[in-house]
Amino acid sequence: MKLEKLIKIHEDNQGCIDTANSDCNTNTRRMKHVEIQLHFIQQAIENSTIALVYTPTNNMLADFLTKSVCRPAIQRALTSLRLLPVGDRRDVKKNILSTHVSREAEEC
Repeated sequence: MKLEKLIKIHEDNQGCIDTANSDCNTNTRRMKHVEIQLHFIQQAIENSTIALVYTPTNNMLADFLTKSVCRPAIQRALTSLRLLPVGDRRDVKKNILSTHVSREAEEC
């Protein structure tokens, strides 16, 4: 299947990117559980269907769904994803202002 647009997959694990972009299979002896998936990804990269792009962990918006992260990181993600907090949806304007994180907010 040939797509007109290249699909970019943002990844914060440089080892994962290096393994997927590698031509040799020297590491697969230790990674038998991912061998089929690895070959699928390598074929997609070779066919220019996908590209793995390194993205620093701080810029990964979905991390708050799978990892323990600090409050400012959650607020940045919610703001970037344009999601409102579940607790108080009555006043949308109030929610938008409360989830906005100023540039002076403490970094995680």
